[in-house]
Amino acid sequence: MDVTNQVFFDHAHDHVPGFVLLEAAAQVVQAESSAAETLPTSFDAHFLRYVELDAPCWIDSLPVRRRELGLITTLVTGRQNGQEVFSIRVTASERT
Repeated sequence: MDVTNQVFFDHAHDHVPGFVLLEAAAQVVQAESSAAETLPTSFDAHFLRYVELDAPCWIDSLPVRRRELGLITTLVTGRQNGQEVFSIRVTASERT
């Protein structure tokens, strides 16, 4: 994690900001889509614990459904030290 990135770390943090986790979820959806581009249209985020900077946070994803052509929903979860720390349901528009 690049804590010198002033876009995500505009002041000292002892944990990963939620905005970084939303960006990670959006990148997961893009990486798993076969579309040239995905555009997140909504996030339903639940942050259960702080994601600390001193241990890896493992991110998993589960495609939930393809509602209609070009619209996908994916559940992205993070685990740190064996515990779920966040879950984010991302709905995104796919562009070919």
